[in-house]
Amino acid sequence: MIQTRIVTPTGTWILLAITAVVLYLCWAMVAPFVSVLTWSIALAIMTNPVSRWLRRRFSNTVAALLVVSLVVIVLALLATVVSRGLINEIVRGQQALRAVLQPAAWQHTIESQPWLARIWHWGAPRIDLEQLAQQGSAAVAPFLAAGVGRSAVVVSEAGLSIFVLFFFVRDEKALADAFRGMLPLTAEEIDAVWERVSSAIRASVYGRLLIGAIQGLIGGAIFWAVGLPAPLFWALIMAVLSILPVLGAFVVWVPAAGFLLVTGHWVRALIVTACGIGIIHPVDNVLYPVLVGPRMGLHPIILLIAFIGGVIAFGAAGLILGPALIALAIALGDVWRRRAIA
Repeated sequence: MIQTRIVTPTGTWILLAITAVVLYLCWAMVAPFVSVLTWSIALAIMTNPVSRWLRRRFSNTVAALLVVSLVVIVLALLATVVSRGLINEIVRGQQALRAVLQPAAWQHTIESQPWLARIWHWGAPRIDLEQLAQQGSAAVAPFLAAGVGRSAVVVSEAGLSIFVLFFFVRDEKALADAFRGMLPLTAEEIDAVWERVSSAIRASVYGRLLIGAIQGLIGGAIFWAVGLPAPLFWALIMAVLSILPVLGAFVVWVPAAGFLLVTGHWVRALIVTACGIGIIHPVDNVLYPVLVGPRMGLHPIILLIAFIGGVIAFGAAGLILGPALIALAIALGDVWRRRAIA
């Protein structure tokens, strides 16, 4: 004989409390992987046309393997080109800097610039350069260690993102059906919400690539104008760094301006600094909302807040999550408005 249990209000509240605790613990486990899941979803959306074409010709597993292989090959080629060129330029820069810092060359640079000679003759007796260099090295060391540690985290997150991408591509239909079943929305509402969010993700990715290309192009043109070596290579480096929220093109043009200043080309150093601050840096905050906003149907101010706020809240993943969450909020608002009218 089947016994029925009467659900009391107290039992309902206990069940709600247990559910809340379980959901909180699940979020605590998922939170460290927000960045990984964000980039995996972004890659899945960006490669969706390719994966659909492959699934029509191969099994889901083979299609997923081919998509992942394509992503790995593209990233590996980009990393190889950038790292090889960067190592070569670093070696050349060290050689040039070592030549400049030779006593004879250093003295010639100082004497050839009257204003620099006056500063040097005034400061040399008063400043212990060796001690200052040691203190500077000690101050920079923790940041270098943190940068190395963060680089390891980024590499591990990239590997996990590609690993998760395989399952997103292979099990796309099953995951989509399961997600649809959990949402209290109609099929039409789900399609409308997903279209808005996926469009926001695509616009964010394409917008970042476009902004990076523009900043790299401007930086390369400035480097060519002032006579710095390998302007095309450094344009590529600035374009890649401009895509990242924490770094940016200043990682390249600030040392370049310092190198020009040390070598006695203070006018060129001033030009690079002025262009970096007045042209390269503002491109991100000014052009990104203007170019991407219309594609997402958002006002540039709202998109700027979503972009900056997303980076502050979620780190690099905020590049995608910020605009995507704003798009999701607007899409859900549309759902509520249509239901209210109906």
